[in-house]
Amino acid sequence: GNAWSIIFSSFSNISSLVAMMSILFMCSEFSFGTMKNIASKGYSRMGIYLSKFLVSALCLCIYFVLTFITSFVTCVVVVGNRVPNFFKLPTHMFLPLFFIFLFLLVDVSFALMVSSLVRKSGQAIAAYIVPTAIANILLSIIDINLFKNILKTDFRLSYYVYTSCLSEVLGSNLGVGISNDNIVRYSLVAVVFLLFTMFVGIYFFKRKDI
Repeated sequence: GNAWSIIFSSFSNISSLVAMMSILFMCSEFSFGTMKNIASKGYSRMGIYLSKFLVSALCLCIYFVLTFITSFVTCVVVVGNRVPNFFKLPTHMFLPLFFIFLFLLVDVSFALMVSSLVRKSGQAIAAYIVPTAIANILLSIIDINLFKNILKTDFRLSYYVYTSCLSEVLGSNLGVGISNDNIVRYSLVAVVFLLFTMFVGIYFFKRKDI
């Protein structure tokens, strides 16, 4: 491979880290009563929730850049210039980078939605880890056994879930790029999941006592 494929594979490591930091960030506000203090100052529930999302998104940006830099530096130290074309910049790199960040942002939004529903750090982390850990495996089983073997169709449910799309982009061939069909699919999946998790999170944040 090359340095860029190694760097891309490193991005999968920050997804759960930033998501769990977001959960602890949100749930600790409930546990220590600071969320109630913030609300008592007259800020809207939506404004409070969006502020938590923006801070989590900023953390994601920082980790995203740090992961890129540290992975690149590690490649330089370990490999140096001993492998021809190891650091040659791929033609199609920036679009996959954009989609990786977008799906990681969806993951953060999902984590905050779980925090808004559960409001306890331990339970919220478990409620986040379980579905994200088994999603791709479970969807693959459904695709094979239901859609392929029983319904005899090429439709795949996993194509329209953000965790599977993220895995696809992380493993994409940077020399070939992303097809137009996949650009549309990735964009729709990211937007739909982001809006859905934001809507549900804000809805329950408004409805439940803090």
